[in-house]
Amino acid sequence: MQYSREFIEDLAFLYMTLAAHADGKLNNAEKEAIRLVLNVWSDGYIDHEMDDLLHFAKRATDKCDEEGTLGQEIVRIITRLSTILSRGKLKIIINDLLGVAKIDGEIHRNEEALIRTAADAWGFKVRGEAFHSLSKNEPAQQLSYRSLASGRRVLALAS
Repeated sequence: MQYSREFIEDLAFLYMTLAAHADGKLNNAEKEAIRLVLNVWSDGYIDHEMDDLLHFAKRATDKCDEEGTLGQEIVRIITRLSTILSRGKLKIIINDLLGVAKIDGEIHRNEEALIRTAADAWGFKVRGEAFHSLSKNEPAQQLSYRSLASGRRVLALAS
């Protein structure tokens, strides 16, 4: 299924908020994780526009943060996604958010709060061990998609 540009922009905003604003830092691993996730959701149809999309998402999240409307925008996006996606697709977004949050080796409490907000709104319970932070001595993780026997691709941290 091919999703609209607006849908992809909403996802970019959600992932960028998690990566850049929850802990106040945006590193290259997080940007690449967001790029990977968005490429899968978009079926690659915006691959050539990805840099522009990531810049747009960063500028939009920064502007909302400065205006004090970041939380309202996240609630709007979470609500909108719940009206257009199946529970299975919403669960994939939760898993993707967890993957992006873990990419730098730790999960900040604001990252956890954003993920729990989305999960609660969509009727999911995220177990505490899903947020278990990696040891500070462990290197940042690699995020990649792996294919299941069903043909579905899932986001996973490389071991």
